[in-house]
Amino acid sequence: MRYGRGIPPPDGSRIVGRSECLNFWEELINTPDTQFTPELVSVTGENAVILWRFEWGRKRKTHIRGVNLMTVREGLITEALGYVKGSLS
Repeated sequence: MRYGRGIPPPDGSRIVGRSECLNFWEELINTPDTQFTPELVSVTGENAVILWRFEWGRKRKTHIRGVNLMTVREGLITEALGYVKGSLS
């Protein structure tokens, strides 16, 4: 899986556009020996804050935590910002 997308820290990667975002999430979801677990979801109006944990490896001993800030309008995600605590390497 290509996590870095070529943009160095501290700004991380930026994925723009519906198809690019769908491709990223599809690739993440279909990566073997991984698990994405929401830990807390808080919704206020059109805004959501999602705290999550991502695990990888055969015994899922390696993990990172992060947060996504989302805006939903008319049932569609119109903006999503994700931040990671740690490194995927």
